[in-house]
Amino acid sequence: MILVGVDAHKASHTAVALDGATHRVLAERTVPADRRGCAELVGWVRTLGPQVGGVGLEDVRPYTRTLEQVLVGAGFVVVRVPPGATPAGRRGARTRGKSDPIDAAAVAACVPRYSERRVRAPDPAAEELALVVGHHADLVAERTRTVNRLRALVHRHAPEARLPRTLRTPRAALRAQQALRGALAGAAAEIAAELCGDLVRLCERIGALERRIGAAVAERAPQLLAIPGCGPISAGRLLVRCDGVTRFCSPAKLARYAGIAPVPAHSGATHRHRLDRTGDRQLNLAIHQIALTQARCHGPARTYLAKKRAEGKRWAEAMRCLKRQLVNVVYRALVRAERARVGAVT
Repeated sequence: MILVGVDAHKASHTAVALDGATHRVLAERTVPADRRGCAELVGWVRTLGPQVGGVGLEDVRPYTRTLEQVLVGAGFVVVRVPPGATPAGRRGARTRGKSDPIDAAAVAACVPRYSERRVRAPDPAAEELALVVGHHADLVAERTRTVNRLRALVHRHAPEARLPRTLRTPRAALRAQQALRGALAGAAAEIAAELCGDLVRLCERIGALERRIGAAVAERAPQLLAIPGCGPISAGRLLVRCDGVTRFCSPAKLARYAGIAPVPAHSGATHRHRLDRTGDRQLNLAIHQIALTQARCHGPARTYLAKKRAEGKRWAEAMRCLKRQLVNVVYRALVRAERARVGAVT
C-alpha cells in the first residue's frame, strides 16, 4: 500500500508518497496552490497506481479546501491529519530536520491513525451551516470584546453609572445607552455611544444568525433538539464538527475524537483516569455546554452526578462521566438524523 501526504501552504503544496510498510519515500512533487496545481497533483497521484491507500492533508482547511474537493471528486480517500500529529511523525522519520517534504512524509505516516477524519463528498447545505455557525461564533466573540470595552470605559469615567447585568440583547444595549446619558462627557460619551450602537447591531445580527441556525438544525437533525440542554447553537456545532457521524463505528470512537474518553493515569497502587486535553475542542465544548445545562436543570443528570460524587469522584471527574454518557445519546441522535436524510434523498 502507498500512503500520500501533503504539506499545504498558501503558495504551494508539497506531496510525498511513502511505502505503507517501510515508510520509505517513493516519490515527491511540489505544485502551485491553485486549481491548476491541484489538478496536476491529482494526476501525479494517479500515476502511483491503484495501490494508493489514502491521501493525508494537514488540517489547515483555508489552504486545503480546493485540494480536498479535487481529490475527493477524483475518488481518492482523503484524511485530515491534525497539525499537532506531524512533530511525532518527524521524530520517527528516516530523515532528520524539518522541510516541506519531511512534513509531507510525516503527514503520510499518520494517515492510518486518523481514518475517522476522512473527508466526505461536498455537501452544500452542510458547508453553508458550517459558515453560519463559524460566523456566529465570531460575532459572539466580538460582542464580548465590545461589552468588556464598554464596561472598562464606564468603570474608569463614570463608576457611579449602573449598566444592565447582561448586554446580550438589543433591548439591554439600548437600556445601557440610556443609562449613560449625562453620565459621560466629551470623548468618553462619544465612544460609549458608539460602543452601544455597535452592541445593538451585533445583538441583532447574532439573533438573526441564531434563528437561521435553529431552522437549519430543525431541518437536518431535529433529533438533537430533543436532547435536554441541547439548544440550536450547540446542535449546530455538533452537526458541523461531527461532519458525517457514520464514519465513527461506535460512540467510543466519537468520544475519543472529541477528547472525552477517559485517559488512564495508573501508577503502582494508584488507579485513576485524567481528562483528555486533545481531540476536537469545539466538539468537546458543545457537549460540555449540554452537560452544564443538564447539571443545572435536568433531573436524571443531577441524579447521575450525585451518584458519581457519592462514589468519591471529584466534580471534574463526574462531569467527564456525564459527558461520556452524553456522547452515546448524541451519537444515536446523529445516526438517526443522517439515516433519515439519506432515506429522504433516495
